[in-house]
Amino acid sequence: MAALRGAFPDARIRVLVPKSCELAVLIKQFADEVSVAPLWVIRRRYLRRLFTRDVFTLPHALARAYASFRNSDLVYINTITAIDYLVVAALFRRKAVLHVHEAPTGIVGWTLGTLIRGIRVPTIFNSKATRDAFSLPTAVPCYVLYNGIRAPEAVELSSYNGVRPLRLLMLGRLNRAKGQDLLIDACGRLSQPLLRRLEVRIVGSSFDAQLELEEDLYRRARQLPCPNVIRFEPFVADPSALLQWCDVAVVPSRIPEGFGRVPVEAMAFGRPSIVAAHGGLTEIVIDGVNGWHFTPNDPDALATQIARAITSPESIRAFGQAGRARYHSLFSATLVNRQFRWIMHQRAASIGKVA
Repeated sequence: MAALRGAFPDARIRVLVPKSCELAVLIKQFADEVSVAPLWVIRRRYLRRLFTRDVFTLPHALARAYASFRNSDLVYINTITAIDYLVVAALFRRKAVLHVHEAPTGIVGWTLGTLIRGIRVPTIFNSKATRDAFSLPTAVPCYVLYNGIRAPEAVELSSYNGVRPLRLLMLGRLNRAKGQDLLIDACGRLSQPLLRRLEVRIVGSSFDAQLELEEDLYRRARQLPCPNVIRFEPFVADPSALLQWCDVAVVPSRIPEGFGRVPVEAMAFGRPSIVAAHGGLTEIVIDGVNGWHFTPNDPDALATQIARAITSPESIRAFGQAGRARYHSLFSATLVNRQFRWIMHQRAASIGKVA
């Protein structure tokens, strides 16, 4: 939203959000109007309800989307889950800009992929991996724009020297896809001497308080030979203190992520990451340069890389320094916002709204 306002300082910008939230409050400083609208949003968790009870609300949602397009010069759709706006965008291709942050799999991924290929609107992807997952026709304007992250002006690299325990951090919502269980299993495969040289924080909360999932993770952690190695903490809005605390971030995602914000945040603080070698994560972390890759869904492979980090304090500092440089060259908020403004000016110019 800051970049949009920077691109069009005199425009009237109206934002639709599906519900009131803190984000909507923050958006108000950049928008002329922020409205709560019952968007027809597809979520895997609520598919049954969406296509049974809520299906009767779809015609009204499509009518609202049609009115928005008709009354606007440019419509920026910030998610592929807003089905009503995706469908109507096919009628207003010149006005629409789609920004794809997701790379869903299974039936949802197939359905959304088919829809996006069908509507054929100019599309921004948050990584090459996300772009390749959708395979749009070459005639459709496509852009790859990484997510921009703000960083402190100066950082101190990790002080890990191999004497104190290695501080390992995992940030993210507690769910099966993120792979907290995989990290715990990997810790269990380390020898006890190596496990004692670890201090792990798993930070995040589950969606809709999935107590069964949380209890399973706690139980797994308690069953480790050194049960006090892993500590669980709830979601925090600003992870800066945690990123300064850690020596290495770990992203063990079980399914490919379109992007992966955590390793970029780690790079911004001069910290390397251990990441699953699939999806957009491999575009962020270069194996042996600013972190380590491991074979996805393989706890033994993850354990090997954790052991390598424990026994390689010199690599942690070198990788952290390389990551900080890579952050500035690809992922800084200032750089990405400038690229985003250029893309939006290109789209506005195509309809004769920007000289």
